[in-house]
Amino acid sequence: MVTASNDPKASSGPRPSDAATPEKATRRDGAWLPSRFLRAGAAVGAALLVFKFAGLLQSIAVGRYLPKAAGDIYVFAFENCVFALFLLGDGIIGPALMPVFMREASSGPDGERRAWKNASAFLTWQFLVLAVLVALLATFPAFFVSLLTSWTPESNPDKFALAASTVRRLAPSLLGLSLGSTTYTLLNARKRFFTAALGDAAWKFTAIVALLLFAHGSADPARVLISGLVAGSVAKLALHFAGLGRDAMRLRPTLRFEGGFPRAFAVLAWPLAMGVVFALVRDNLNNVYFPSLLTDGMMQANSWGSKLEKVLVVLIPTTLSIAAFPFMCEMAAEKGAIGSFASSISRQMLALFMPLAAFVAVAALPITALVFQGGAFDHASVHRTALSMSLYTLALPAVAVETILMKAFFASRRTLPVALLGMAFSTLSVVLSWLGSRHFADREMLVLASIAGGFVLSRWLKTTALCAIFRRSERSFGGWPFALFVAKLAVASVVAALAAREVLMLVPAISPLASKGAILVRLVEAGCAAAAALVISFAVLRIREPLELLRLVRSGRKAKKTRGE
Repeated sequence: MVTASNDPKASSGPRPSDAATPEKATRRDGAWLPSRFLRAGAAVGAALLVFKFAGLLQSIAVGRYLPKAAGDIYVFAFENCVFALFLLGDGIIGPALMPVFMREASSGPDGERRAWKNASAFLTWQFLVLAVLVALLATFPAFFVSLLTSWTPESNPDKFALAASTVRRLAPSLLGLSLGSTTYTLLNARKRFFTAALGDAAWKFTAIVALLLFAHGSADPARVLISGLVAGSVAKLALHFAGLGRDAMRLRPTLRFEGGFPRAFAVLAWPLAMGVVFALVRDNLNNVYFPSLLTDGMMQANSWGSKLEKVLVVLIPTTLSIAAFPFMCEMAAEKGAIGSFASSISRQMLALFMPLAAFVAVAALPITALVFQGGAFDHASVHRTALSMSLYTLALPAVAVETILMKAFFASRRTLPVALLGMAFSTLSVVLSWLGSRHFADREMLVLASIAGGFVLSRWLKTTALCAIFRRSERSFGGWPFALFVAKLAVASVVAALAAREVLMLVPAISPLASKGAILVRLVEAGCAAAAALVISFAVLRIREPLELLRLVRSGRKAKKTRGE
């Protein structure tokens, strides 16, 4: 169970300026911190669900109103140019800024003022750098088109010109999106999670509204979408400033930092920058380059097969890590507190995702048929995507633990180990993909398996290495007891998967004529069999994490009533 230290004299690190805040109850009431952490996770999760729903609506609207050529231009100009630049900064700002900001805010009577003064200077410098980058994008868009695509004025004059024009028009959206990364971090540091996460949904909904109101009958719906995206980036930033409330009044333009803020940020940021670049290169090679060497449909199978794993990671581990990060930053000054917190959350993640990954591994074929089959997505496409899904989902438990552990490292102001391991295992994943594409060139399903399998192996090895390094400085992942727990979970997961497989084997294999209803009934029956086998296995093997989570929620509610919240 997630617990907190009970030492009333221990310092929990950064606190808000009000000395009478409930954070002091963390040390007196072991249920207070985890219960509030779970409520924070629920707030982030709710906002991310809205964001995902907005993304779905945006995809539908783009597909409805934009012609195919304009859709390709949108994918390049926004997703692979402007938004890629945003992601590069977003992967650095949050993990590096929050620990420095929260540590400074708790550094003494003048800490709060100094922290917000440095946040103001950070935003000012960030705005100036972004202004230069936006100017470059708007002035030399053709250079970026030539750099990132194979289009040229000679071979694809129409696409090249349209892409350059789109990059120029979209460039201003980078200002709001990237500045929003900083305000997102400041909101999370103040534990205003819902407003922070809701900003991304506001950005997408603004673009959707623009399409719905103005694209119908417009001679240039792509221009409408571009205007909506730029306006949405402003809406995101405005919502964040509104969420900051009185704290927003502390943010004033200034170029001067106080203390060692720039150096402290830079020490954390430069390893993250290397890691993010390596990850982007890995994803491009694994998801675009190597699959592009195969026949049509294999790139789609590789991408769609990973969607379930990506969605589940965003909705649960990423949500919890966002909620946990500021609490971990508060615990950074207390020896062993982060380790206990992170290992407890990780046990809950493993108890949830190991059985789920095992079930998907045996049920990937009917799941894929239920979700994707139809139209041009034929029986062969189902089998290719099912293979990809069954493998990618096996990485889910490791990625869930890795997501939590990375935030624990960042809260402890240690980014270099994470970056070095990330680069090493990203390289391993690419090497395995390359070996598979070279040695199984005439057997494309094996090439697909090597790409997905290499990713899975690299993530499990990376997570294991992170756990080993984390144990050196924190009381966490306690050696053989933790290894025994993982082994018992593996046994229970295999038993549940075998029970599901037996049910799936009772009926003939999926055919192109199978109805969606029949597939759904089949999956429900298999899921019930797996759940029953899992409950029995948990009882026999004495795996108590799910019950402990329920008791945690119940005790947190009682503590909340006792405090009169």
